[in-house]
Amino acid sequence: LVAIDIAGHEMSHGVTASTANLTYSGESGGLNEATSDIFGTMVEYSAGNAKNPPNYLIGERIYKANNGVANPTKALRYMFKPSAADNGASYDCYPAGGLGGVDPHYSSGPSNHFFYLLAQGAVSPAGFNFTAGQLVCNGDTGVTGIGRDKAQRIWYRALDVYFTSSTTYPQARAATLSAAADLYGSGSAEYAAVARAWSAVSVN
Repeated sequence: LVAIDIAGHEMSHGVTASTANLTYSGESGGLNEATSDIFGTMVEYSAGNAKNPPNYLIGERIYKANNGVANPTKALRYMFKPSAADNGASYDCYPAGGLGGVDPHYSSGPSNHFFYLLAQGAVSPAGFNFTAGQLVCNGDTGVTGIGRDKAQRIWYRALDVYFTSSTTYPQARAATLSAAADLYGSGSAEYAAVARAWSAVSVN
């Protein structure tokens, strides 16, 4: 499994272990997995390989059926609509009862979804036909992105400075807001975008 986003994903587990050291179970486990999906995807974008066009699908290039396909749709996970990649096993939205006891690969869904909305907004990616309403959990179809660079900087600062080994989703919201305030100011558009993107995945 040498696809660049998978390689970046696995190496990012080492980054997580050296920073917040998120415990690999329940909600902190989901945030751990999502961190690797986020940074694995950012590695793919940074590489910018024309033969492996970057996207928000995880591990799409391990499937032979995707060879030579510009906009593949088969993947291990989708960041923009996690449940659509695995017949509903992954969570798109944060449930009222939380995600304790859920496998981290599935509890990662809301944070992957949050990151996509923060970076890109409620816009269907190439090769898919999701409506804006299908990409949010709260009906806020006007969610707009702040771009990958700012989104990844916010996530990394939250991971490095504010996350702890037991961080939950509500705590991750607070941590990323603190990170956005540090980097861009508490009255900034970036700070407001973080709050709006979390609300769009039902983390309030």
